[in-house]
Amino acid sequence: MANYIYSASFATPTAVTASGSLDATNYPLANVSDYTHPFRVWKCDTLTSGTSSCILNFGAATTLVALVIDNINVAAVKVQYSTNGSDWTDTPGATTVSLDLTDGRYKAYVALSSWTYQYLRVLANTSTSTDGGAYFTIGSLLPLTAITTMTQNLSGEYSRQSHTAVDLNDDFTSGTMSPLRLGDRTCTITVSGPVQTNSSAVLGDLFTLGGTYHAAQPFVFYRNQADTSEVYIVRRIGDVTISQPGPNHVSVGQVILREVV
Repeated sequence: MANYIYSASFATPTAVTASGSLDATNYPLANVSDYTHPFRVWKCDTLTSGTSSCILNFGAATTLVALVIDNINVAAVKVQYSTNGSDWTDTPGATTVSLDLTDGRYKAYVALSSWTYQYLRVLANTSTSTDGGAYFTIGSLLPLTAITTMTQNLSGEYSRQSHTAVDLNDDFTSGTMSPLRLGDRTCTITVSGPVQTNSSAVLGDLFTLGGTYHAAQPFVFYRNQADTSEVYIVRRIGDVTISQPGPNHVSVGQVILREVV
């Protein structure tokens, strides 16, 4: 099993452009860079493979190591780069976007190798949407300038809990209460348990997750296994206890991460 990846090193584009437009008031391009609200989407007025696209301009050549795609409505894209904003090269090119059943979003963690360019383009690689609509929709594109791969995974719990905001609505016909959906799905990720190596790198990972990253600090947490949809933009909630029962044994209480909506 690959070790978890986390990052709070984000690149902010100086401009976002697209192949088309729909309703700049309700679905502005600025939503693509609003990574803490992936349900505030941008919509293109068409969905055409090889044409519909969204472009991030960083203003100058910028080194990136990964791209997080959150809440997109196609299952296939191409990730490309350009030095001038008009000539495009695949890197890594064709990318599958998968459904995360826990939160109901199509997402992807896309690793970028030797990537130092000014422009990044996400190009639709299919003309079929996942939601049945005729539009190309993107919630968030979050470029990462650096990542940390945990030195050693916690050997205890890794779990995900799905949430949908609901309320009980009066159903006067039957005399009972019916659940009323209020919001979009999200999830909570919980990790905990011991590690068997006491080193400065291991402790650095644990204190970053348990202390440096807190409720006011959004960051990316990626399980880093076969499913690239298991990537989450999260905030940590609650306190974390880190203890050292033995010279080569570090134990961590629950680290609870709540996905942004």
